[in-house]
Amino acid sequence: MNLYGKSNNRSAEQELILRFLALHFDFEEYRGNMVDFLNHFMLKNQNLELISKNEIQNTFLSTIAFINSCIGSKAFYHKKSFNRVLYESLMILTASQLQKSLDCQIFKRFYELLVKDEVFWSLSQHSTTNRKNLVLRLKYVEELFKNTH
Repeated sequence: MNLYGKSNNRSAEQELILRFLALHFDFEEYRGNMVDFLNHFMLKNQNLELISKNEIQNTFLSTIAFINSCIGSKAFYHKKSFNRVLYESLMILTASQLQKSLDCQIFKRFYELLVKDEVFWSLSQHSTTNRKNLVLRLKYVEELFKNTH
């Protein structure tokens, strides 16, 4: 699955994948500076001693495969363009929920609510990598999912 669709920006896609993995595996270490956080995450795990290659691949591939099969290839698009905050929010929530059990029909209802949710979009407009804003947004997304039936 090409994250951006037809136009392939490999370095941007790699950054998005790294960002997801770092936030998924090491969120408690995030202090608000994304560049430093990503560099530190890569340095800590450069020899794949903390998080194995298999765990990294399985986490990313199972998460992206679920979203793609359940929502489709445009899951991360909002108003016809790729949206990083939507990507990040969906990927982090999905990865954590896949560790339990995740029903596609419930996830579809959640997704439909999320993309129309004014609070989510208001939390996604400014200082998106600020720790407080990121925590608030991810908690909001998690609550919205928990309340979806």
